[in-house]
Amino acid sequence: MAIPISPGVYTKIIDLSTYVQAVPGTIGFVCVISRKGPDNKLTFVGSQEELFQQFGKPNITDYGKQYGQGLYIANNHMSVSYSLYVIRPLPADATYANLFMVADSTNMAVTVESLPSQNTILELNTQLETAVGFLTPICYFIPVGRGDVYEDLGVRLTVHANPTVEDVYILDVYETQFDGDDVIIETFEVSFDDTLLDESGESIFIEDVLKTYSKTLICKVNENGVDAVEINSLDYTEPFSSPVAIHLAEGSEGSLVIVDPDTGKARIDSTVADQVLSQAYSGIIDDDVVDLDNIYFTLVWDAGYPTNVKMAIYTLVNDYRRDCVAIMDNGDNATYADAIIAREDEHTFDSRYVALYESYNKVYDTFTGRDIWVSPVYHMATLIPLNDKLYDIWYPSAGLNRATIGTIKELRFNPKLGQRDNMYLAQLNPIVKFNVGYTVWGQLTSQKRPSKLQDLHAIRTVLYIKRALEQYLKFFIFEFNDEETWSQIASDITPFLEYIQAARGLRSYNVEVGATEYELKSKMCHCNVTLEPTPIIEKIMLNLYVK
Repeated sequence: MAIPISPGVYTKIIDLSTYVQAVPGTIGFVCVISRKGPDNKLTFVGSQEELFQQFGKPNITDYGKQYGQGLYIANNHMSVSYSLYVIRPLPADATYANLFMVADSTNMAVTVESLPSQNTILELNTQLETAVGFLTPICYFIPVGRGDVYEDLGVRLTVHANPTVEDVYILDVYETQFDGDDVIIETFEVSFDDTLLDESGESIFIEDVLKTYSKTLICKVNENGVDAVEINSLDYTEPFSSPVAIHLAEGSEGSLVIVDPDTGKARIDSTVADQVLSQAYSGIIDDDVVDLDNIYFTLVWDAGYPTNVKMAIYTLVNDYRRDCVAIMDNGDNATYADAIIAREDEHTFDSRYVALYESYNKVYDTFTGRDIWVSPVYHMATLIPLNDKLYDIWYPSAGLNRATIGTIKELRFNPKLGQRDNMYLAQLNPIVKFNVGYTVWGQLTSQKRPSKLQDLHAIRTVLYIKRALEQYLKFFIFEFNDEETWSQIASDITPFLEYIQAARGLRSYNVEVGATEYELKSKMCHCNVTLEPTPIIEKIMLNLYVK
């Protein structure tokens, strides 16, 4: 600050109120096989309603026990927490249901048609920009994702009865219901003029309107096609003169679903499903999954998926991110012996970032109205976020106080004491039926080496603190590397850790900030934070002395 020359009062405001900001502790990530939803794209969901609206409601009959549990896990997470990332993976040969409006200058008419094998937006745009003879595409309508379920969508374009400006139409979006009737689910005032505004100054260009307000439909307009209509005074509404909506067509889930030519029944191709799920969890489908700077989640959910998909989840949390934990099952094992074999031969994870649970159990499914067998992750997807909400992330989601489950009807197996000892040594967390009910009776990570980070509550506490301190320390990049900066860092971190200690998350901590001569020359400083997460009780030695 330059020194003033003339007399006067010169004010400088110095902010001494900086602090380490808390970070969200319960953000989930899950990949789901579903009939609908944006595909091959990391999508943030903020409520159960939004989850159902975008991806549909859970239905185990769609894809079976092995691939149909994803939406159940997502729903249970969203019943407590309102932060979830979802990917709906599909193979490259899945196609968009679509409807093209085309100007035909030979008979002076506008027609509609659906094109097969439209796998990407690039292919759709190429078709839109390609005139064939006297046929010029005007626009296309597609849903937000690929799949044959979107063939239930239909559109109808009619002239606005009382327009406030010229060239305004009513676009109704229909959806076929269970009884076979088409019902209007969205209605918009639209125009094919990209310069037209409504009375409030908002664009009513059909592309802009659907992009901003529609939750189901996307439109792309070809300016040359619009010009052809205007020049020839063709009628946009002509194909929609019938009161019946014209449906999108040619959508499919590609090779993910196989139709038996003899029975006509559809089934999922497990090879394709495993491939797309593994690619989704590992960040191949959408690399935002491994974007540590901009995308943050703390819990990665398995959903009863096969071993190779579990391996992709393990790779994500253990090799790529290392800032979140994966909650997995150990497969659907009929007996305790099968569970130990699966742990030793298939799910051989040795990581502080993975926790394994047993066993599958029977619950009543409100979505299908029947009993189904589900992964133990089904319950953890509710228990962990609920405990985070009611207590804090450093409270274990295990034991009779915070991990009893009232919805289980039956376990695949109920491990006895000796079996629980062996499961503990194998880092398997069992659900056990006691006289008081079903209870999660373990909270180990899959790390085989005994340490504090073998406990799930401890690693979650450390990762929570790690994220908060990383976000805070970014503000000191390019600051002076001297005692004043070091002192400020330490003084701001200490109250944050004091709060966690007072809330029983830490037994002790220590903060030391500084720089050695070498670090000064290398433009570095160190921030050494020693943490001792509060230990838990796993054994109580009751001694009765009788005199």
